[in-house]
Amino acid sequence: MPSAYSPPPPRPEYRAEARRRPRRSRAGRFFRGYLMLVGALTTVAVLVLLLVRLFVEIEKWVNPV
Repeated sequence: MPSAYSPPPPRPEYRAEARRRPRRSRAGRFFRGYLMLVGALTTVAVLVLLLVRLFVEIEKWVNPV
């Protein structure tokens, strides 16, 4: 006896060949990498400056003039 339920056929937009990712341009990849690098370096620089400022404030509290 055949089953009363049969799953629906797969929709075309869910198949692997139907949902190809758009190609990214070389310039887009370059600028994305550049911005990520600049953001990382800026973050490191700000954290170092805040750490130096913190140490200067601690030094003022430990050794008042």
